[in-house]
Amino acid sequence: MSGILASVDFDGQGKQVVLHNLHFPHRLTIYEDQVFWADLHYGTVSAANKYTGSGRRVVYTNGGADKSRIFDVKLYDAFQETCSADSQCSAENNYGCCSRGAVCHPQESGVPRCVCEENFLLVNNGHQCVSRDVNFGMCSPNHFLCGDGSCIEWNLRCDSIADCADGSDEDSNFCACNPCDLNEFVCQNGQCIAANYACDMAPDFYPGCPLETDFQCKNALCISNHSVCDGVPDCAEHEDEKNCPSVDCATGLVACQTYPLCIHRYFLCNGQEDCVDGSDESITHCQAYTCQPGDYECDNRCMPHNFFCDGYCDCTDCSDEPNATCADQNR
Repeated sequence: MSGILASVDFDGQGKQVVLHNLHFPHRLTIYEDQVFWADLHYGTVSAANKYTGSGRRVVYTNGGADKSRIFDVKLYDAFQETCSADSQCSAENNYGCCSRGAVCHPQESGVPRCVCEENFLLVNNGHQCVSRDVNFGMCSPNHFLCGDGSCIEWNLRCDSIADCADGSDEDSNFCACNPCDLNEFVCQNGQCIAANYACDMAPDFYPGCPLETDFQCKNALCISNHSVCDGVPDCAEHEDEKNCPSVDCATGLVACQTYPLCIHRYFLCNGQEDCVDGSDESITHCQAYTCQPGDYECDNRCMPHNFFCDGYCDCTDCSDEPNATCADQNR
């Protein structure tokens, strides 16, 4: 079996084959002029020029066919990430959300800390400074402290109306990190929920995902609709891969039992779970499974005939690459 990587125009026309002789290409991603893809059989991630297929190379391997499968490929650009010490306090990161005299200090944890000068106190969720000489009057911890010592209700900050005389309750740097009220918990996706909903052993659903493009997991995580029923669970409880319609698999492929994923028949009963539900390795199924005509067996699994003498050791003892036989075939 030999796979290809090809491209087409947006209308489905103009097919161009970029790469040949791929074993089991699976997920891929594009970055600039390079394409990266995972090989399910060899446990590798390879790359090549997306236009010409030149410069083909293996950029990562997990040790070969006896290791875990690679089911997805995601690429991160170090120059675009904002977690370095230099970027923690950058303008793009709202200067660490420090304002009104507070100075941003990067931390090893990746979360910057605001620091005040001597004789100043750090207030307002640790993001602003106020002079120790200011009379705080009747302000309580549930208030927002203005620079002159007056206080306003916390829920009046960041509402696009300046209630403090110095306007510090609407400071853009401060508001970038303080979207929720003091009695609310900030979720990873930025949503605010009541503080008593945190750690109550029940995920809380709050609308927020654009339903026309996204699917919302039980934990409020938003994933693309394209990731639903694609055979790869993205939600923590796998609800994006449940109650999916059955799939029709092409010749040579078989469907997993409860997930809408087609795998090659050579992945059946090979000692590794390629279906998320593990149905390709069920004892009942594998006890009766036999190799197809033309296949050869090693390591208690079936191998396609064209893996024999293909330059790769598919069997742990390399019995599929006997020197004498393969040398004759390659002459």
